[in-house]
Amino acid sequence: MRALVGRPSDLHHRVANSPPPVVIVGALAMMVLATVLPSGGTHLARAASTGARAFPHPSTVIGWTNLSPNLTGRSPPVLYKVAMVYDALDQYVLAFGGVGPGGNGTTWSFSSGSWTNQTVPGAPAPSARIFTAMTYDAADQKVLLFGGDPYNGGAHLNDTWEYAGGSWQNVTASAGPPPAIRSLANLAYDPVDGYAVLFGGYGHNSDTNDTWKFTGGTWTNITGGVGAAPSPRQDAAFAWDAADSVLLLFGGNSYLHLQSSFPRDTWTFAAGHWHNLTGTLAAQPPARQSAGMAFDGTDGYDLLSGGSNDVATCGLADTWSFRGNAWSPLSSVRAPSPRVDAGVAFDGSDGYTLLFGGRTCASSVNDTWNWGPISSTSALSATATANRTAVTPGSSVGFDGTATGGQPPYAWSWIFGDGSPRSSQEDPTHTYVAPGTYGATLTVNDSLLRSSQSTVTISVSSVGGGGITVMLVATPSTITLGQGFNLTSSVSGGTAPYSYGWRGMPSGCAGIDAPRITTCTPATVDTFLITVEVTDHLGQLGSANVTVVVNAHAGAPPTNSGTGAGLGGVWWIGLAIVAAVVVVALVLVGRRQPTAKPGSGSSGSPDVGPPLIPPGPR
Repeated sequence: MRALVGRPSDLHHRVANSPPPVVIVGALAMMVLATVLPSGGTHLARAASTGARAFPHPSTVIGWTNLSPNLTGRSPPVLYKVAMVYDALDQYVLAFGGVGPGGNGTTWSFSSGSWTNQTVPGAPAPSARIFTAMTYDAADQKVLLFGGDPYNGGAHLNDTWEYAGGSWQNVTASAGPPPAIRSLANLAYDPVDGYAVLFGGYGHNSDTNDTWKFTGGTWTNITGGVGAAPSPRQDAAFAWDAADSVLLLFGGNSYLHLQSSFPRDTWTFAAGHWHNLTGTLAAQPPARQSAGMAFDGTDGYDLLSGGSNDVATCGLADTWSFRGNAWSPLSSVRAPSPRVDAGVAFDGSDGYTLLFGGRTCASSVNDTWNWGPISSTSALSATATANRTAVTPGSSVGFDGTATGGQPPYAWSWIFGDGSPRSSQEDPTHTYVAPGTYGATLTVNDSLLRSSQSTVTISVSSVGGGGITVMLVATPSTITLGQGFNLTSSVSGGTAPYSYGWRGMPSGCAGIDAPRITTCTPATVDTFLITVEVTDHLGQLGSANVTVVVNAHAGAPPTNSGTGAGLGGVWWIGLAIVAAVVVVALVLVGRRQPTAKPGSGSSGSPDVGPPLIPPGPR
């Protein structure tokens, strides 16, 4: 299922044409509750009262896939602790804030394999922050954001914001007395009870374990009526479990007296009460904080990934599912690198769980992964070739690697057979220094860790056919524009076969890998120095050159490319024309001289009429 919207320019249209509330609620039942499975859980009756939807898998192989190589457009910058949730109204995954350059106050969306920066400069939006809490409030059809820490330092925050239709709105003033300032709080929406639940977090120099609900745009402290609650903590994994119709909480960090401890317990929240399941579980994930968790509506379980603890301080790489009040480890042929503080959300439009960014001991990252079906593909096949297979010592060989089938992206590994270090380039160049016969082997691994190999044999010998002597003849070597000529090379010595390269060819002629070029017809008048370079099978090189003169057409006047071409090239033609005009003018004037009229009484002046002005410049 693809997103129905995806561009910022669509937001106004989408809001103006939003479906009626009953449609939104129905969509929520499908996207948020997703799949209800008979699990025998405590709240199965609650699950039975909700809607359900399943995304059919095109294959039975489920695991992590790195989407980054195939994403369109630009991704968010390297970020960790970014808040992510599926926005069912706008039908995309919404990401906000986090730690990283340029991303701390930006809003991004993900849909149909593409990230889009939804930040509107100058528009109202939460301040740049980290460690904020965010969920989708289906009753109000808005994304709900609470608290966090200012990115540049300062006191914890407790403001409340809502996001819908591409716009943020600060609702702190109308939301009633809010929870106390805090960061790393745990926030998730219970669609059965119809409110968002906020638990714990770090504020006023200590962890808390108070419980709040947000409904109808108002915060309410319900700590006194929820029963025995989890111990004070921050940064737990907290998400809706649609299979069992409960909110699920696991782990976190209890920070006390400057010491961190990692509770390894599992809790559920339903019908306004907390329930500790820890003692009833056969297995649990290792303790952790800063893990990502979301309900995978396609596979019908909560998916837990990553995080860190006092042992795995640089991050965990395991993946777990929770369904039917039971934890189970999940395997994948490839997974995100061990990391902490990644953003995780179920993409209700695309039908898979999305993971973005996080941090390792080395650096922050901005790769994008999904948990879902891994497409069945054809068999992986690798092919290794070389530009020559017989060379002399000290000669370089260019290798070319190709791969077909499998699941890209590919990883390349070349072993050249002479004890030199391997190369991870797709098309490396290698120099063999000692005589011998070597097998250069290419190994290709795809993203499913499947492997294929191919070998090309290289012969290195100091015994060759001697040096190369090359001769080059042009026939003819002097031509006029419009005529053609032939080039013929001859080679002695070396070891066949030979390859030919041409340089200095006239415009209108093309060099080919051949000893002879026929009917080369230049397009310009000039003198050309043409060179042929010949390489034999052992990599030995020889060359020769020839000069070809191209004159203008026979009988054509010489040309002058300077600025005075109009006078310097044809001045004598212009002079002849002017002289001819003057002669004609004198003849005409002589013929028209009149005689004096008899009886005029004076010699008078001849009646010659208007003067004749010869053509030409005046």
